[in-house]
Amino acid sequence: MSKLNNPLPSFDKPPVVEVVVGINFSKELLIDEFDIVNIFNEMGGKDKFEYRRLPLDMPTTIGQQPFNINFSNMPQLPKYWLQNKENKNEIIQFQKDKFIYNWTKQNDQSAYIRYEKVIENFFNYYNKINQYIIKEKTEIIPSILELAYVNLIDIPDNYSEVFKDVSWNKDGKEILREPFTVNLNYNFIIEDLNKSFMSVVVASVQLAKDGRNMLKCDLSVRGTPKDKNNLVEWYDGARDAIVKGFAEITTDRMHKLWERKSS
Repeated sequence: MSKLNNPLPSFDKPPVVEVVVGINFSKELLIDEFDIVNIFNEMGGKDKFEYRRLPLDMPTTIGQQPFNINFSNMPQLPKYWLQNKENKNEIIQFQKDKFIYNWTKQNDQSAYIRYEKVIENFFNYYNKINQYIIKEKTEIIPSILELAYVNLIDIPDNYSEVFKDVSWNKDGKEILREPFTVNLNYNFIIEDLNKSFMSVVVASVQLAKDGRNMLKCDLSVRGTPKDKNNLVEWYDGARDAIVKGFAEITTDRMHKLWERKSS
């Protein structure tokens, strides 16, 4: 039995501030500016979204990690960035070889919406793009999928209070007694998810809005689906790996603060 099929941990107050669902296309879409406007209108148009065109040299990011893009030598359309006017938490990024859906926590009072709603929203928009492409031009062939969770955590007195495998022993040290920042990157292969890659990044950050120092923990999974006609299966497995992985690396003390309630 796959470890990813076991019951999932659940938190009533998780430190999640961003969830990103991304899909790379195996080849660039044969679309132009006219098509982009039509796709935008299919999604709800100016009544629903604030709309921006971004230069290609502006990196697409997940949290603060680059979402790598390989460009051909052919002329490129710019990136397109849409933010839901009513629900500021919802952001869409789109270009000829990629579609990304973001849920972002806008403030401390914003309620975290569960994965099931995030993935439903992602496929709602993705299917509208796909239906338009099939009708007008060609078809979307998925290649690399990605799912990422970004967490913000108050900095503790000792990093081991948050992460089981991150600590600093200052005993016997005169010079390097306590680091004031941390930057760690771990990479894993998830065998049960078609050998997808999982990255865990822990870094100290300072929030621009209020200057608070926090720990940011990004967990992202990238890989290819076994069945390109069943993308949900891959995303569900990636979610399971992220949630279980996060529970594995964090301490019982933090689980109590985040109100863990199962598994």
